[in-house]
Amino acid sequence: MTKAQTNLKGFRDTGCYSARNSSKGSLIDEARRIFEALNNGMDVIDVRNAVYRGSLFGQSARTTRRRIWESLHVRYILDKPEWVIKELQKVSLKGSQNRDFKSLLYIHYVLRDSLTYDFVTEIIWQKWRNNNLSISKKDVIFLLDKASESQSQINRWADVTRQTLATKILSSLRDFGLLEGIQEKTAVLHNLPGK
Repeated sequence: MTKAQTNLKGFRDTGCYSARNSSKGSLIDEARRIFEALNNGMDVIDVRNAVYRGSLFGQSARTTRRRIWESLHVRYILDKPEWVIKELQKVSLKGSQNRDFKSLLYIHYVLRDSLTYDFVTEIIWQKWRNNNLSISKKDVIFLLDKASESQSQINRWADVTRQTLATKILSSLRDFGLLEGIQEKTAVLHNLPGK
């Protein structure tokens, strides 16, 4: 493994597509709470325990809090260099709806899920280049169908799993500011950092 590959470890999921994002959406406010707690001096284990106890999140079911923690831990903490976590801590103090915070969460959300990464970099990018800003669940399903030729696990997913996964990815991208709309989604690339 080259030094560059080692430095990228933990940044980008390059494995097979998974359905892990079918149960949880963007979780922006929950991520803010975690990074604020870390910023206030708690360590990762203490934050996890606070989430499990229910003192950090308002969700009543322990299993729900545990799934949220696991999702956020994989997205933003696991295998991340300290400087990434520190930057997320710092920007979390600006609030859940702050553009800088949401942009950093968006970048790591996309990088930590190969399906979402491919959807953004292949489907949305190509549509944007063709001046077609309309984005729908059909676009995610198209990508899954295409990938199922080389990734057999996709063929074992129930149709409801594929539909739910498509819905969650699109709603998360909307929450991060890449898309607009409730039923019909439109790409709004002017909301990205630097635009």
